[in-house]
Amino acid sequence: MPWLYVDATFGLSGDMILASLVDLGVDLARLSEPLSTLMPEHFTLTRQRIQQSGIQCTYLQVECDRSHHHRKASDLKAMVAQSDLAARAKERSAAIIDVLAAAEARVHGIRPDEVQFHEVGAVDSIIDMIGAAIALEELQIDGLVFSPPALGHGTVDCQHGLYPIPAPATAYLLEKVPLSSFNAPGELTTPTGAAILRALADSVGFFSGEKMLAIGYGAGTRSYPDHPNVVRAILFEPKASVHPNHHQHEHTDQVSLLSANLDDLPAELMAHASQRLLDEGALDVWLDPVIMKKGRPGIVFNVLASPSQQDHLAHVMFEETSTLGIRIQGPFQRRSLARHRQSLDLGYGSVEVKFGWLDGQVIQAAPEYDTVNELSQASGKSAKLIYQDVAARLSSWRPA
Repeated sequence: MPWLYVDATFGLSGDMILASLVDLGVDLARLSEPLSTLMPEHFTLTRQRIQQSGIQCTYLQVECDRSHHHRKASDLKAMVAQSDLAARAKERSAAIIDVLAAAEARVHGIRPDEVQFHEVGAVDSIIDMIGAAIALEELQIDGLVFSPPALGHGTVDCQHGLYPIPAPATAYLLEKVPLSSFNAPGELTTPTGAAILRALADSVGFFSGEKMLAIGYGAGTRSYPDHPNVVRAILFEPKASVHPNHHQHEHTDQVSLLSANLDDLPAELMAHASQRLLDEGALDVWLDPVIMKKGRPGIVFNVLASPSQQDHLAHVMFEETSTLGIRIQGPFQRRSLARHRQSLDLGYGSVEVKFGWLDGQVIQAAPEYDTVNELSQASGKSAKLIYQDVAARLSSWRPA
């Protein structure tokens, strides 16, 4: 399967990303239909062919009822979770919503689940975020690389008045992300564009060496005299050294470790704190038993986080645990197997299976517990039996 390079040299916005994917060949009807089942408001999505600085581009026009401007992140995620979207489109949509909610929460000093989206809650911005996830699935894109995005300069008119560019949420979303040196007046990268990058980018850099398969241009609403206001999306074929199956690119990123010693927090509250930290963006949470000073048994409460999230998650740890201090180590380099999820039909229902790839081969496979639990409740079969059935099927079944 091809991978996607998103060229954000002149900026990045949700509508431009989506338009570039349509320009690559995503059918507008196959995009509009699942979106219309999600949205309570009526909308129409039309494609126009326009020129930006002499470049033929796709521009997407959204016409809709704009009376519903305020939505909670949790409401958007519930809409996605209850939809009929493909599993990976749901995952990507939820990831975009999560990172945007976390950034807005930092701006306003509240919890992500308390965030009320304003501009971002408008129908066209929801279409941009969730539509991008749907379009990526239509193109069967596994990996995304973004070029360093341009920010622009000046001020932007937000819900609470004028702010300097980049907008506050955009600035948080692009923390530690390399930026383009290109500069021009105006908001070149928007919160929705930054959120898609933060949630979905496997890396931020430049393409090299692979064969280009197709190129799409997505236009924004503004026109500039000296440069095209476009996002260029380029489909690349997998590297020649990669096995024909597309699920084997290893991934390297950075993580921070937050730790605190606890000896006075009830187990129920530890479980609650763990779940809240995961809900708020922690990559992992685990507890280690230790013997503390004066021979007291205790727990080391560990949280793995992306560096951009470590301050927010430290705040959550102070709120939800009894610690007076948190050790923060890193950032460390983390190397991960390429991952792929696929539904496996067991005859009496399906479960989602996670695969880990190395050098073109599956070396790890395990059912997703939540789908096992759901099938157990629906079928009446024990979770243990379902795990055994999955193991038996995997011995003679190769993922697509």
